[in-house]
Amino acid sequence: MYAKPYIHTQKGEVVSVSAYLNYFLCEHSVLWIVRDRFKNLGRQDFVNYFGNLFEKYFAELLGCTLDKNEYEKIPEEKEKRADWKRRCGRYKILVEQKSAIMRLSAKQQETDVSANYV
Repeated sequence: MYAKPYIHTQKGEVVSVSAYLNYFLCEHSVLWIVRDRFKNLGRQDFVNYFGNLFEKYFAELLGCTLDKNEYEKIPEEKEKRADWKRRCGRYKILVEQKSAIMRLSAKQQETDVSANYV
């Protein structure tokens, strides 16, 4: 049912197995349709934008869970460096923030973990 959300009747009609499944597939497929379009054009725009949104999300998450004096965003420069400094008692931890876009197959009921990352 999950892999084939529609059935063809003997009368040649197409019937949806589940309206909820169709909604789920539409909702979760848009990301991959857009991502694949940019990938096929050989462009990184979507992945870069996704990474920027993830950075903002992570900053918001830190702001909701830690006191302001427990973390600091390291200014971006041309050379590679960590993204955050996290103070935890007497320790300072450097955090390099990364995001990844998983393949649509990650949402399958029988997930193939080795084939999930783009």
